[in-house]
Amino acid sequence: CLKPFRLSVQSPKPCVSTAMSCRVLDARGMLRRASLSVGQRQCAARKMASRTDLYNWKEKAKSPAKIESNERLAVLARRLAEGRGNRGNSHDLWALVLDAPTLSSSRVLRNLAGFRPDRIVVPNDGEAPFGKDSQSQATVMRGVSLHQYLTGQAEALGHGPFSCIFCDFTSCLDGSWRPAQELEPLHGMSELDSLTDFGLDDSSPSSPSGSGGGWCSASPEQDVRALLGGGGGLVDRRGAVLAVTLAHLRDEGRAKRHRQGSNSKSSSTSEFADQWQRLRLLVGALAVKEGLSAVPVPRRIEQAAVATEFWLLGGCDDKAFQGVLDSELKQWM
Repeated sequence: CLKPFRLSVQSPKPCVSTAMSCRVLDARGMLRRASLSVGQRQCAARKMASRTDLYNWKEKAKSPAKIESNERLAVLARRLAEGRGNRGNSHDLWALVLDAPTLSSSRVLRNLAGFRPDRIVVPNDGEAPFGKDSQSQATVMRGVSLHQYLTGQAEALGHGPFSCIFCDFTSCLDGSWRPAQELEPLHGMSELDSLTDFGLDDSSPSSPSGSGGGWCSASPEQDVRALLGGGGGLVDRRGAVLAVTLAHLRDEGRAKRHRQGSNSKSSSTSEFADQWQRLRLLVGALAVKEGLSAVPVPRRIEQAAVATEFWLLGGCDDKAFQGVLDSELKQWM
């Protein structure tokens, strides 16, 4: 019985807009492979249907690493708020958070950093239900992906600019469906080197603007570009904290072989840059184009499937922003 190959499985808390369940698409992509026998496909489909999700958001929300990420984000956001003279339990600054139905990140920002629920925006186009008390913790945008929100709805609703942003993605930088970006390597399926093996290509209707977006309408890279490079002033120029979580690449060799399917223009494996190097370059370059500084700050927080890194963004001449950077230097240097 053939082991089923695995495209990465998204949690009920998607990081990007999803046209249909990634689990369904995962199975569909496998069943489309004409080279597999009927028996092999049926066996693989049964195993696929019975396995549990790789990213269990209910458990991860309570993990020590997730708690540490939330608290680190809140500490940085509180320092920015205090630098502007907001030392009470509440202020009028805005936060943008990719959060699960537990709203664990939103709760910490409300309790530790003084953000009001009506100023904590949570875009979420997943199917998992939010509790009845969700509005007391955050403003949940049900049925709205992060990309949809960033590219129109935030401005239309008068939200922002944001002083705290948590892009808590559960996929890799280029998105999860690419063979190069899966959370686990394929099981003996090294011949799957083209997008058409899965019934998908760069001209697929599900791909945004023909960019090969695959199952999801936007990848984390595209979301970061919309956030920092859209020219909409979504980031508070007086200072903002940005946290980004990405899923680990478990098979760097496949990533290199598939680099031409991503946004990398290099044709040499020696010039391959991993996704975190690319993300740091992307954040810094887009910030500079907007007249902002983007300073990476400690510390990187690791989990089994994902990692989170932090930046402070702001204008070079802003005293509150400089003050937070000074406090970070005293803490870590």
